[in-house]
Amino acid sequence: MSGEGVAESECAICFELGYSTVLPCACKVSYCTRCWDQSLAASFHSCGQARCPTCRGPVHVDFDASSGRMVFSREEASDDDDDDDDDDDLPPVTDIDDLDEAAKAAVHAARAIALARKRENKRAEQRQEITHRLLHQARPAQIEILRKLGNQQPEPRLIEVSKDPESVLYKLSKEDLESRLTMLGSSAEDCTDREELARRLRDLLGSSTELACHLAAPQMTCKPPCVCGSTLHRVSGVDRMLSAIPTIMPHASKQERERLFVLMLRGDIPGVQCDLCDRVVRASNGIWTCENGTSTILHATAYDVCDSCLAVHAYGLECPPATAAPATG
Repeated sequence: MSGEGVAESECAICFELGYSTVLPCACKVSYCTRCWDQSLAASFHSCGQARCPTCRGPVHVDFDASSGRMVFSREEASDDDDDDDDDDDLPPVTDIDDLDEAAKAAVHAARAIALARKRENKRAEQRQEITHRLLHQARPAQIEILRKLGNQQPEPRLIEVSKDPESVLYKLSKEDLESRLTMLGSSAEDCTDREELARRLRDLLGSSTELACHLAAPQMTCKPPCVCGSTLHRVSGVDRMLSAIPTIMPHASKQERERLFVLMLRGDIPGVQCDLCDRVVRASNGIWTCENGTSTILHATAYDVCDSCLAVHAYGLECPPATAAPATG
């Protein structure tokens, strides 16, 4: 069942007149495409599953790359829906009759904590499966969008710089190089002259493609469409890490978030990945992130395309070598 509306009616959420989404359930309520999508994303965040905002029935979401639309169907109840209540791996409650009330309470409390953790782990696995499936389904469509972008919104400065990015790099002033290093989360310490600063910036950026993107970024005017229908805008790797932390650790303290940011900066843990090539975003990378953020079920954990993927798919630059993600274990 496609997400495309088939009849005009008033949306039950925004009260605007428009095409109503064909629902996969038996509900007769009218929702515009945007409100239906945002409602599914909201339920995904709260319980790990897309659910109808009226009947709360589970909704299965797919993305049809050929039509560029999401497809909704009724999610069949899983045979293991009640597995949360299984006693496997939980503290036993047998032979507690001889315990005092305090000890009994401790046993039941331990079981409750273990059960809550089990449920949360199941929701996390469910969220991950849905997220990965939709991102994989949407990938061919996003690549095709970028290919069309190259013809519709050319970037002559990027093409020019990509022919010899190092010659452009070594013409930058010392002050400009120091500023760029600071912006990328690095430091100009121990660099005594402009050439050393330029080499540090080059090494920090890695490939010639990433160097060209970095140098040409201030003159780039393209507005890449996102596969969800919104627009991608460019931010630095540092800024994207900072904006990702509340999503990764929504209930973390300020100190915990600061610690996570430091680990991401050092590359000790992967925080943000490009959704086209799966490369881990470094502080030195530019990243094109969707303005829809996490408000669409298509990419309920945000959507990011790295500089290199934009340059490769839209403007035909050379694909940089793959880099392994940091170990997480």
